[in-house]
Amino acid sequence: MEYNSRRYAFLVRFDAPMFETVKKYLAPKTKERILEVGCNRGFLVKRMQEEEIDAWGVDINPQAIKHGVTENLQIADATDLPFPDASFDKIYSLHTIEHIPNTKKVFQEMERVLKPEGKIVIVYPAELIRGMFALRSAIFVYRKPFLCRKIHVHNFSPKDIKQLTKGSRLEYVKSHFPVLFLPQYLTILKKCDAPTIRVMATSRQNTLHSLQNIARMPAPYHIIGA
Repeated sequence: MEYNSRRYAFLVRFDAPMFETVKKYLAPKTKERILEVGCNRGFLVKRMQEEEIDAWGVDINPQAIKHGVTENLQIADATDLPFPDASFDKIYSLHTIEHIPNTKKVFQEMERVLKPEGKIVIVYPAELIRGMFALRSAIFVYRKPFLCRKIHVHNFSPKDIKQLTKGSRLEYVKSHFPVLFLPQYLTILKKCDAPTIRVMATSRQNTLHSLQNIARMPAPYHIIGA
């Protein structure tokens, strides 16, 4: 999907309720270095900066960055973030992952640039039918309603996020269903010091078998129950 669009960049404005929701769950602190993946023109980045947070934003749409409302904004693909390893304290991303075909790579990049014990907050639509909430963009930006399913290439649930981050250093913490303009999920992840391994304790024999398999894996790793 082509996102080099001035019209798409100006479709999204500052959303005060969304900012307060992200702030509540991200819990940003003064001087922390925080990244927004899919920042559009940088409205939330700017609000973070106004609270003395070292906020940065990336977006794949060159027109969004060109018409950005603040500094520290860069054109970048979420699957190839232009930052060193462990360079951010926290990361958030709002209504972005459903647009990206290789979402697993997005989470790998977030994991890479996030510091150990860092937090990620992801907000994504709770659609009954994939693309239904992209209809507005399909009509007003591209003039083609049926493009909505090419704009939203995924229809995620918290269960899908757990699966996408399985075996990584990103530990699933919890999800919420915040009451905002549209039905949407909010999922919180935390970066552990080692890859997370979930053990399904369905029976004593199965648990023993799982632990035997884990013992063959190279350390370190972080084991949690599921």
